[in-house]
Amino acid sequence: IVQAAAASLSGEPFSTWAGPVSIATGLEYRKDSVEQRVDAMAQASLFSIGNPKAMKGSYDVQEAFVETVIPLAKDMAFAQSLDFNGAVRATNYSTSGTVWTWKAGFTYEPFDGLKFRATRSRDIRAPNLSELYSSYVLTFSSITDPVTGRQSTVRSPQQGNLALQPEEADTFTAGIVYEPAFAPRLRLSVDYYDIDLQGAISTLTGQGIVNRCAAGAADLCRFITRNPDGSLNEVMRTFINLSSIQVRGVDTEVSYSTPLSNIFEAVDGDLTLRFLASYLDRYVTNDGVTSLDTAGEVGNNRPHWRWTASASYENGPFKGYLQGRYVGEGVYDVEQTYDDAHVDSQFVTTASVAWKIRDDGARSLE
Repeated sequence: IVQAAAASLSGEPFSTWAGPVSIATGLEYRKDSVEQRVDAMAQASLFSIGNPKAMKGSYDVQEAFVETVIPLAKDMAFAQSLDFNGAVRATNYSTSGTVWTWKAGFTYEPFDGLKFRATRSRDIRAPNLSELYSSYVLTFSSITDPVTGRQSTVRSPQQGNLALQPEEADTFTAGIVYEPAFAPRLRLSVDYYDIDLQGAISTLTGQGIVNRCAAGAADLCRFITRNPDGSLNEVMRTFINLSSIQVRGVDTEVSYSTPLSNIFEAVDGDLTLRFLASYLDRYVTNDGVTSLDTAGEVGNNRPHWRWTASASYENGPFKGYLQGRYVGEGVYDVEQTYDDAHVDSQFVTTASVAWKIRDDGARSLE
């Protein structure tokens, strides 16, 4: 259940030599709550696995913010436009206290069709209801114990953690957008991002917890229970604040749309092409003792390369669509030992056609 209220004010109260200054400010309030009911058998843990428990919890948030866009140059020899954009926000969470966030950025257009942009920001994300209040759910994992050398199937339940604190990230992004005059409706953008996230909220695998505990991460050892003979009995996979996550990569987009008659004079209809590519350079998690780079780990959906290319054609009642999706090669899991952890690249093609039989405004059939 979400209850929310907000009030905001925006306008252009004054101008600089380059144009009007835009300012927005406001207040927000939000309350999120959750209640989960389960049957008596699950509550009594009578099933072999699962057994979700009753759950109830809530938190509320108060926020105040100020945002602005300030033009610094306009229609000058060195700049078609140059703008500064900034924002400050104070947020108070009933579960974890007050945090401040901000951003400062520039957009620079030396001439029509070419734009540079860069932003530096401090960002936060507070734990959500599931991360805070999710109930005990029992599952099992196959874990190799680095202390005893034994491999066994171990209880590895998961549940929320009321002691979680907000994540805090320092983020830098920089990019370029090019829309050439010689090719109307062609757009190219390339953006670099570098995120340093402290106190990242995440769960580790059962294997990851026992490995890092054995490597010296004492805070993680409290989630491990052993039998009298020293063998593993249970590894609790609760949400925790990891020391840090560092992510770096590049995103690219190319899009183009045109009447097909511009290419083939005798052919009617509209053609739209789009290409999206993403390169993940690093994804490093650090718990204060162990540093692990999982970029290229396909099993956790972190391949180095992925791209999507699509083409759509529309002519009157007819629509055609073709898409190709590529996921690059990598390893399945960098923390597990396999005879062969390599995963080949994957390419998936999707195609569809549609014909609109009727569309008179009130009724349509396709």
